[in-house]
Amino acid sequence: MTLHLVFSQTGYASCEIRCAEKDVIVLLGDGVYVQDNPPVDVSVLVLEQDMLVRGISTAGFSAIDYADLVGLCEQHSPVMSWND
Repeated sequence: MTLHLVFSQTGYASCEIRCAEKDVIVLLGDGVYVQDNPPVDVSVLVLEQDMLVRGISTAGFSAIDYADLVGLCEQHSPVMSWND
């Protein structure tokens, strides 16, 4: 399972077409502006702090904190970053 760290809306578009079943996507930075339906069988999480800084409600999202992000990075290989 790959962990995809998405930092922008265009990065999400690139990531989305390359995701495999059971991959995990984490929206960070400006990536939290993504309001799209995730690919089937892919978990999408958002960094809560980045949503709050941008004034976006965490309602409807599975929010994580920095400790959760570190744990995900330890659990997954490879970890890919997307910021087109």
